[in-house]
Amino acid sequence: MAAGMAFAQAPAQTPEQQPPAGHMMQRRGEMMEKRQEWQERMAQQLNLTDTQKQEAKAIFAKAREDAKPVREELRANREALRTAIKANDAARIHTLSAKQGTLMAKLTEIRADAHAKFYAKLTPEQRTKADQLHEQMMQKWQQRRQGTEE
Repeated sequence: MAAGMAFAQAPAQTPEQQPPAGHMMQRRGEMMEKRQEWQERMAQQLNLTDTQKQEAKAIFAKAREDAKPVREELRANREALRTAIKANDAARIHTLSAKQGTLMAKLTEIRADAHAKFYAKLTPEQRTKADQLHEQMMQKWQQRRQGTEE
C-alpha cells in the first residue's frame, strides 16, 4: 500500500459547483456497498468457509475500529496543514508534514496487519488463489496507470 500526499488549494466553489447536501453520505454508502460486493466476490473466489468469513469479518472490523482514531487525527492534521500553508509557516508545514507521514504509516500498519491475519487463516490452496488474484489486480492497475500516462 502506498499513499501519496498532494497539497493543493482548490479554488473556491460557487454554490452551483458545490455537491448537494448529503452527497458525502451518499458517497460513503456507495463505498460501503462496493466494499461489501468486493468482500463477497473474494469470499466466493477463495471458496471461504463460513468460519473463515466470520473470522475475516472480525479481523477487518477490528482494523477499521483501530484505524478510526488515526483517520480522525489525519483529518485534523490535514486541516492544520492547510492553515499552515495559507500562513506560509514553513516550520509548521515541515512538522505537520512529518506527522502526516507518521500517521499514514500507522494506518498502513493497521491495514497490513489485518491482511496478514486474514492471509494466515487461508489454506495453502486459498493462499495460492489469493496470490493469483492479487497479481491479476496489480497487472490491471499497472495497465490502467500506463494507459493514463501516455
